[in-house]
Amino acid sequence: MSGYSVHRLKASGQRVVRLQYPRLDTGATVLVAPLYPAEKALELKIVTPRVEVDGSEFLVATHLLAAVQQKDIGPPEATLAAYEYVIANAINRLFFGI
Repeated sequence: MSGYSVHRLKASGQRVVRLQYPRLDTGATVLVAPLYPAEKALELKIVTPRVEVDGSEFLVATHLLAAVQQKDIGPPEATLAAYEYVIANAINRLFFGI
């Protein structure tokens, strides 16, 4: 699957989006950001882009990104590749202020 794939964490079922380039081997870990239902999460301008997965709206909480063990994430369920620009923009704002 392409970049920005959506997975569930095996232990909690929390949906996350894989943020790093899929062909970059970083060993046992991968960078992800959690997805929260849009109506239940704090929306931060630009930093938490709104996306749709399976007909429901979510916020990508880039400010809560984390490195997780690849073995702890389930298989890809969806892709947010159509949101590549807004997700990349959120990461740029978070790290570089642009």
